Amino acid sequence: IKEGNKYKWASNSKTKEFDELPLQHAIVSHEPGQILYVSEAILKSLIASVRFGINVIGASGGMFDASQKTFIHAVNTLKPSQIVLCPDAATKSNPNVLREYRKLNHLVKTLGYSLMVLDWGQGFSKEFKDIDEIESIEDAKLVAYSSWDCLADFDAYQNLDPNDWKNKKTIYSHSAWLGYIVTG
Repeated sequence: IKEGNKYKWASNSKTKEFDELPLQHAIVSHEPGQILYVSEAILKSLIASVRFGINVIGASGGMFDASQKTFIHAVNTLKPSQIVLCPDAATKSNPNVLREYRKLNHLVKTLGYSLMVLDWGQGFSKEFKDIDEIESIEDAKLVAYSSWDCLADFDAYQNLDPNDWKNKKTIYSHSAWLGYIVTG
C-alpha cells in the first residue's frame, strides 16, 4: 500500500468471472436508460453514488482498460443513456491518468457511446474537489470528452515508437503546444 493515498485500493485482486482488476459497481437503479457515471478510485465511486443517488462505476487509477470485459458486461447489462466521466481534480496534469482516460474514451466509442465529462471546475490543481467531495452535481456542466481533453484522439499515435525520431517529431508536434511532452 502506497503511503499518502487518500484511499487504499486492492492491487492484487482479480474478478472471478473475467480474471481482471475489479471495478466498484455502485448501482442505485438497474432500470435501462439511466446515466452511468465513471470515476477514478473504488471507494470514491461508492461515496458519490450514495451522496447523489447515481449509478457509478469506479476503477483504481482510472484503469478501466484493465477491466474491459467487466466494464463491457456492466454497460451491456445496465444499458445506460450515456456514460459520463467524473475526473478528479488535477487529472489534466496527470499524464498517467489521462492516458487511462484516453483508453476509456476509445473503449466507450467501441460500445457505441460518446464519452461525456462532468466538469465542476476541477481544473489542473489538487486545490479543487473530487466527485466524492463536491456539494452537488447539479451545477456541473456536461462536456464532450473530445472538448475536455485536447489530445482525446491521441490514441491514434499510441503504437508509435517514441524512440524513433520521426515518431517523436509527430508526437511532439501534436503535444508540445500544450506545454508538455507525451512520450508514449
